[in-house]
Amino acid sequence: MIEIQLFNHKKLIRDYVEVSLTKYLGFNVSDMFDVADNCYIFGGSIRDIISNRVSEINDIDILTVSKSCMALGDLLHKNGYILNNDSERHENIGELYNLKDVIFEPHTYIKGDKTVQLIRPYGNVVVSKHILNTLLTNVDLTTSGLYYDGMYVNESMFGAFSDVVNNKFRILDDSIMLNPNRIDSRTNKLLKKGWVHEKNPHTLYPIYPREIYDEDYYENKDYLTFINRQLNLEKILREYNF
Repeated sequence: MIEIQLFNHKKLIRDYVEVSLTKYLGFNVSDMFDVADNCYIFGGSIRDIISNRVSEINDIDILTVSKSCMALGDLLHKNGYILNNDSERHENIGELYNLKDVIFEPHTYIKGDKTVQLIRPYGNVVVSKHILNTLLTNVDLTTSGLYYDGMYVNESMFGAFSDVVNNKFRILDDSIMLNPNRIDSRTNKLLKKGWVHEKNPHTLYPIYPREIYDEDYYENKDYLTFINRQLNLEKILREYNF
């Protein structure tokens, strides 16, 4: 019985994230995963969806590889997005994170007030899934530790889901993507939106990424808080024909 409940909740969250991303993009987000391999949507957009702040989505950050970056760029262009790496309207993710020797300068696509940034790991070697996972686990805040892989929402570090559901964040002091010159700016923005800074630091340890739907999460009050809060989810999904 519990396995059926877990599957239903897992699908419910997946559908909600897919609907929210699709509404923001203006085209079905699943099209991205049809044209790209090793494509992960992470960061603020997933945080805002899971924390019930969909209207606050500022942009969509996608971690991918060079070949998939080209395919995603073509898809975005087909749907009316324009490549504009010189835009000053949005903070570039390369400025937010520690860019040097970690990620290339992102490709920024804009359509009206919508922004999508394609992010590729630094280097000329063939990028493996392990390298992508390493970057996912090395974001600077626990609120950026959730990602969508086209199938389900996963957490890339312990406690990310719990922090997001409870509207709090911790700083990952040992993250390779932490930018000491920008972390205050990032945390101040969250504080102004009502997020709470959990002072105890988060330390990385190599047990993630993993799915957030294990049995312990079903029993966990934070997981149940999300499910109970989304009682109108079925109605939302029907409205968007999902």
